[in-house]
Amino acid sequence: MRPKSMVLILIALGCGLIASIGISQVVDSKSQDDTPKVKTAKILVATIDVDMHEEVTAKQVSLEEWPIDKIPEGALNDVEQLTDRQTRLRIFAGDPITNKKLLEPGVKGSLKSNQIPKGYRVISVKVSMATAVSYLIGPGDRVDILVYKKQRGRARTTTLMKNVTVFAVNSKISREVDEEGQTIHAKTISMLVKPEDVEKLAHAEETGRIRLSLRRPDEEVDEDEPTEGYGEPDEQTSLVSAPLLDPNAANGDPLDFGSAGPAFEMQVMSGGKIQRFHWDDVNDLPNELKKGDAPAAAALPQTTPSGPLPFSIGPESNVEPPAGPEGDDEFEALPPESGPIESDL
Repeated sequence: MRPKSMVLILIALGCGLIASIGISQVVDSKSQDDTPKVKTAKILVATIDVDMHEEVTAKQVSLEEWPIDKIPEGALNDVEQLTDRQTRLRIFAGDPITNKKLLEPGVKGSLKSNQIPKGYRVISVKVSMATAVSYLIGPGDRVDILVYKKQRGRARTTTLMKNVTVFAVNSKISREVDEEGQTIHAKTISMLVKPEDVEKLAHAEETGRIRLSLRRPDEEVDEDEPTEGYGEPDEQTSLVSAPLLDPNAANGDPLDFGSAGPAFEMQVMSGGKIQRFHWDDVNDLPNELKKGDAPAAAALPQTTPSGPLPFSIGPESNVEPPAGPEGDDEFEALPPESGPIESDL
């Protein structure tokens, strides 16, 4: 190729490159002019989740640029606008902070749990007109909690807790009356108690009966002072554990059952025969006394009466005992002519 032709080709390529660059710049500038600029503004956006009725602080929000056409109505843009304001509903991270989501300054949320003092718990008990002092108890009153229990035949009433504050009656935390101006009938009463007393009160309600005693709110009381309670004596002195007394003894000495001899002896009359049994141990089977065996010494008082039996067997009784087994000579059959049987024990 001739050098002259090569130079012409290079010049043509350079001109084409310059022309393409120029055209692309013109097209880009024209497209930028056709696209309108988006206006933005800074608003407060939550950085973490904020629970309902919780006060919003500057640490929970940040300022972010948002397109003006995307900013919701009432959006806040200054942390000073959050002073003494609580959320009306739960706010999630990334949500803009608006007036509709916040309560007015100084207004506290209606969430009842916010009214519980720190360090206390609320527990409810079922009540009736009698146990709730004729429905005189209202929120804010002070009461004593009494529990009545009956266990092992002993009934006793004790004061479980003193000077307890009533938090709510039914679901109302403020005093209310019905249309006739009468106090609302209480079905449940909720009280403020320490965490360690929650289980105590729940156990008392399930195992006994709860009563409330209304008291003056300004009366001084030692809540830790124990009470003796009222009712039957403790188990140590109850009739269940008291020694058995001899009713024939003048001084009421305990019965002396002795230390020797069988637990008791018994006579069994069957088919005109008398069999004697004695127990050395109430947990074992009885031993039969054969004919000629003497009763054990120092035996306990007999369980069967001594002396003549309350009936006789003979002609006058018109009762004929059945004959005993043949060949059994341990105990002889009683003849019909025999008189009253005398016990030899």
